[in-house]
Amino acid sequence: MNNRALVFVKPHAITAEFISFVESFLSEKGISLSEPRRIDAAEIKKMEIVDRHYFAIAQSAVFTPPKDYSLGEGAKRFFAEAFGTSWDEAVAAGEVLNSAEAQKRLGKISGIELNEIWQRAPQSKLAPGLYAARFEEAGFYCINGFYPAQREVFTAPGAEVQLYEAEFSPRDLSWQEFRQELIGATDPEKAAVGSLRRRLLESFGAFGLSSKPNVSINGIHASAGPLEGLRERSVWLDIDVFDDPFVKSLLDGGMDEAGLRKLLENPTITTGSETGPAFDLTEDTDSQEAAEKLLRWWGMKN
Repeated sequence: MNNRALVFVKPHAITAEFISFVESFLSEKGISLSEPRRIDAAEIKKMEIVDRHYFAIAQSAVFTPPKDYSLGEGAKRFFAEAFGTSWDEAVAAGEVLNSAEAQKRLGKISGIELNEIWQRAPQSKLAPGLYAARFEEAGFYCINGFYPAQREVFTAPGAEVQLYEAEFSPRDLSWQEFRQELIGATDPEKAAVGSLRRRLLESFGAFGLSSKPNVSINGIHASAGPLEGLRERSVWLDIDVFDDPFVKSLLDGGMDEAGLRKLLENPTITTGSETGPAFDLTEDTDSQEAAEKLLRWWGMKN
């Protein structure tokens, strides 16, 4: 079974020079790219694509107040260890706000302004997709305060994204090689020499960029694994997931549609000796191996 990933050029890197390089670079490495699709900020905003893409982070940052979080004891312990107070007491006192609430509390500031405060504040990871920071001067804790700025990158007037479905054979290129060697690490400074993110860092001016890429604006996105990639392709490219070979392998293996839909919400699962979010357990894993792993989970729970 071939691997299929979502690849897109981010708004700050939408230049003819970089797009041409991405297409030729990936094609030369044996990756088949679909016809490109360009979508603009208006469509991204209207369809809530960024919130659906980063759904776990967005849910906590924007849509759910902290009092309604289903927080495990481990996450509460991390909060107490980081900030010296209990989660339950801080929530009861109204001292924990999600990022949307924090923006309003601070005078309807922009996501960029909130992120500047966030970057200066003491932070702690509580759980996958859930981060807290203490805004000392404002007197409250903020959840996922980086997210509104991340969303504004895609929804600012004039922003555009260029999308592709990338297909490649695991016999020639593993998913891990695709991400690490061709796309490069999230931080361009740490990306492999010769990878797209490293090339963009080293030659950003020649590619038509006005500023140096960094960990937040690194030029290109690529799916981390086949399950997360399936969700991303359904969100950005509006594919019918039930026509996808990866999905068909899961259904042919005995999984039902309800189980598949659950997996696309990135639940915590146990497969063999591993327990963790489904996307994490299939990260950097080729599609066939990922399908076998997910079917083991399905067999254990049914």
